[in-house]
Amino acid sequence: MTRSKIRENVFKMLFRVEFHDKSELAEQMELLNDELTNPTDEERQYIDEKCSAIIEHMAELDALIDEKSTGWKTNRMAKVDLAIIRLAVYEIKFEVLAKSGTSFCVILFCFDRILNSFDIIAKTDYT
Repeated sequence: MTRSKIRENVFKMLFRVEFHDKSELAEQMELLNDELTNPTDEERQYIDEKCSAIIEHMAELDALIDEKSTGWKTNRMAKVDLAIIRLAVYEIKFEVLAKSGTSFCVILFCFDRILNSFDIIAKTDYT
């Protein structure tokens, strides 16, 4: 599975977070894992761990997003947009800046592909 496909699956799980209680997230993760096409154990574990880490840092991520967005707070943003923004901010803050493992440009390119693959058009300016 490519890194882009992994990000897409993490995005799908983050979108589900908005519609389910914390007690239901394990079940939602299992449902997502059932939807994956022939994932390796490592890929499945990576997706699970990344989703868990983002959910664990969600309050911090939302605070950062709220601080930087003008006229919009996370509670008013479209849930699809919010899931993508949370994933991007997490990767930038905890992966690029912390580890320098993935370049910033690669992350932006991947999120652009996710936006296009789900026909998400930037209708709102959160900046």
